[in-house]
Amino acid sequence: MTTNSIWNKRNSSTIRQPLPLILMLIVLFILLMQPDHLWASSCTEKCDIAYSQCASLKAAGCKAGAKLAGRAAEKAADKSGVPGLGLFVGMFTKTLTQEECAKLLKPCEAIKATCYESCQEKETKHNQAIQASAQSSKHHQATIPRKLPPEPQKGTLRVFSNQPRTIVYINEERMGATPKDTMDPYISPDIRVGKYWVKLVSQDRRWSWEGAKDIEQGSLNAVEGILVNLPEQDFLQAQEVESKEDIPTAIAAYEMFIATWPKEMTLTKNARKHISNLKRKQKKKERKLFHAITRERDKNKKIELCKTYQASFPNGIFITKVQSTTEKLKQEILDNHSFERIKKEDDPDEKLRLSSEYLSEFPEGIYKKKVILIIHKLKSKAKKQKEHERKKLEELRFSQVINEENRGQKQARCKRYLSAFPDGEHVEEVKKIMLTIERQIKMEQSSIGMVFSHIEKGAYMMGSPKWEEGRGNDEKLHEVTISRDFLIGKHEVTQGEWINLMGNNPSSFKDCGHNCPVEKVNWYEALAFTNALSTHDKLETCYVLSNCKGEAGKGFACSSVTFTGLDCKGYRLPTEAEWEYAARAGRSTALYSGKLKVKGVCNAPKLDKIAWYCGNSKLNYIGGFDCSSWPEKQYRSLKCGTHPVGNKSPNHHNIYDMLGNVWEWVWDYYDQYPQQSVNDPTGPTSGNRKVVRGGSWYGNADLCRSANRTKMKPISKSHNLGFRIVRTIESTSPDPSE
Repeated sequence: MTTNSIWNKRNSSTIRQPLPLILMLIVLFILLMQPDHLWASSCTEKCDIAYSQCASLKAAGCKAGAKLAGRAAEKAADKSGVPGLGLFVGMFTKTLTQEECAKLLKPCEAIKATCYESCQEKETKHNQAIQASAQSSKHHQATIPRKLPPEPQKGTLRVFSNQPRTIVYINEERMGATPKDTMDPYISPDIRVGKYWVKLVSQDRRWSWEGAKDIEQGSLNAVEGILVNLPEQDFLQAQEVESKEDIPTAIAAYEMFIATWPKEMTLTKNARKHISNLKRKQKKKERKLFHAITRERDKNKKIELCKTYQASFPNGIFITKVQSTTEKLKQEILDNHSFERIKKEDDPDEKLRLSSEYLSEFPEGIYKKKVILIIHKLKSKAKKQKEHERKKLEELRFSQVINEENRGQKQARCKRYLSAFPDGEHVEEVKKIMLTIERQIKMEQSSIGMVFSHIEKGAYMMGSPKWEEGRGNDEKLHEVTISRDFLIGKHEVTQGEWINLMGNNPSSFKDCGHNCPVEKVNWYEALAFTNALSTHDKLETCYVLSNCKGEAGKGFACSSVTFTGLDCKGYRLPTEAEWEYAARAGRSTALYSGKLKVKGVCNAPKLDKIAWYCGNSKLNYIGGFDCSSWPEKQYRSLKCGTHPVGNKSPNHHNIYDMLGNVWEWVWDYYDQYPQQSVNDPTGPTSGNRKVVRGGSWYGNADLCRSANRTKMKPISKSHNLGFRIVRTIESTSPDPSE
């Protein structure tokens, strides 16, 4: 709506003529007092513009005459660009006569003259101020014309309202109010050019209007606000909400309207009717939705309907039931989902875990009985599987006990079996094996503290192959079967053991100590020791010694010796076959640690770890044999001799010093090996010389082999000759000949 359209509604008969001159002067004075940016840049130019605007006022009114006094005069005034001229002309040109228009020129000339005088006065004052400032300067500089910053572009906003005393807000800030007379505007001068949001509110807050306005440079920025009745507007808004079928929001809108406009009797009455209808409609809709929930069979759809009900009717009459139904349905869906996971799971352990979680999460679930049955089946199956695996493991452990050849390992396996399977099927058998082993271990220790290793019966190839380094011609390979288990000393008989039983010490290397092998013992004296130990341990003696002379250890000899046989349970010397069988410990190489490689007469590095021989028998005690001239020794030495037993690595039967340290007497007379395989050979029944085995500290490297044979007279004694004893025991393994 334009400015003119507002004022056209006014009754023009309210203006009386002639126009008082004082009102004309006031209007022109207002024009002169407009902000500088709406006028020319100099003071005198402002005066000229004021005069021309005043003159144009007269011309516009007088030329139009009575016929054109109305809208034509207003349009001409609006085109002049001076804010308010359209309003001014519209008020006065409609009633001015020709004579009155001619009189208007004189006041314009008077205003122009007054304006010029005011400009000259302002300029004089300005120059005087500049001169005073220049004189007060230290250097009395000449007056420099002041350069002022460019003034910002501004405009004047005029606000018209169809309601008196309308409150004006610009950008949410209260600026003032329009005059009483609706024909007069609210004027806001010196507003920077830009876009503003203008809001008009009536004093009773029942009417309002708002809109955007672009402020441009000049004084023709006008805003015309037609205020709208707020109660009616709010009621229309509530109706608009109702039209969207949002019943709770619509009820809230009407209730808000009633609270806001309690004095609007008609509208509030209508609002209450609307609220009543909406509540009735809401209850009907609520019941319809609730019935739909009760009829729905699909659980997912039912949950969606429940959610819709709770969102639409948070305080509905069925809200408790709907909430309960929702929770129940959710639990049922989760229940069903969990049960489906249990059914689809293939891994028994995971299935059992899911079933346990189900019972924990749904103690009263729909599938509780089925899940309990699943758990029972899984546990039963797992128990059977566990029993089967336990049985399988038990059989494996028992077979390991039976098949183990090493007695120490066999004993350890028996203990593991009994610990793991105290109620096992083979407990009694394992216990019997354990008792047998314990009995054997007990037998393996003599009354004077000698310890033995258990050698089980078996078969092996006695002798050496043709390519073995250091091989003798009397080492023909042939198969030998040992049909009895026996115990063999873990080391040679020591000086301490001899002294303890026989009461003397025939050894040359007494300074070596009681833990060194006894030496300088002949074959008869070795037999006398075995018989004495058997008697001491209350065992049968294995040898009948006849026509003996001397004392054992001091030159003992007999004219006749009778061996009672391999079944004798007392102590005895090993047969040659038993000695080599125990020395090899299941190996077929020259050494029980591997092949022998001789680098020199007394230099074989492989022997250094397992035997005392001429290459490493250097003494660390007083005495000894002069070995300085021995060739090709592994280690340089001046004195050599025996060493304490058990300081080198044992063989696989845990027997020490089977090679080296001292030669060892055996039962057999020396003879060539037989051409065929034999069982339990004991050698010829007669002869001149007895076999000694194993090499010594004095011997060359190639003599310290498992197959090497040497013969000596039974009455011979030497500082590198000793012995080791054995004893036949009950067998714990099957007969190898079977």
